[in-house]
Amino acid sequence: MINTDGCTEKCTVALTCKSVLTDAPGAVSDVYLIDTDGLGPAEPFKVYCDMTTAGGGWTLIERSPLAQPIGRALYNDIPTNPTDPQNARHRLDKAAMSLLRGASTDMRIDCRGGDFLQTAASNLFNGQGGPNNCNNWSPVVYKEAQIKGKMVTNKTICTWHVGKSEGCACAWHIDEHAQTGYCGLPNFPWTGASITSGSSDTFATDPNTLDGVNPAHDCHKAGAVRWIMLR
Repeated sequence: MINTDGCTEKCTVALTCKSVLTDAPGAVSDVYLIDTDGLGPAEPFKVYCDMTTAGGGWTLIERSPLAQPIGRALYNDIPTNPTDPQNARHRLDKAAMSLLRGASTDMRIDCRGGDFLQTAASNLFNGQGGPNNCNNWSPVVYKEAQIKGKMVTNKTICTWHVGKSEGCACAWHIDEHAQTGYCGLPNFPWTGASITSGSSDTFATDPNTLDGVNPAHDCHKAGAVRWIMLR
């Protein structure tokens, strides 16, 4: 048995949401108390656990709405309602994110629809130490990446990391039209042809350019909210 305080019958607080789900396979999506370093010095903290998406066990680290985005690079320490995991705008502090990165394998970005990115958790702080402009990018290997029903696996895609307010188009985004110019990769990694409008900053909720192709991809639809999670 496990409750939303993260405590099992033996009163051991789970390390991550994945641990919660392992201990209690029927656990529902909710706020749980976790302790990422076990008996280490870090205090337990509350997180929202997504127990349904792609097998469940995901720990939410940022929730950012298109209408009022957080819009800052993930490597910057911009806690936003960090003790309120159910807030519409929520982001853990960097210390908590770092602990979770060390305890996780995968990172997922989605806007609660079919479009998603899944890569290694170690990529969470990509761009750290780089410039505050659009030259802050890295080639990211995505275990899976899907947009508008088009899926690729084990695909390297040029990804930008700096937020719109920090000097680039938006925080952690993909421009399928600019792959060659920046990373030397083929443009249009999903199909070999454009499926989004020119320069649209997909998978970001603080874009300079929205996807104008109908239907727009999930993160650029009215009312969109981007979730970034680790597992």
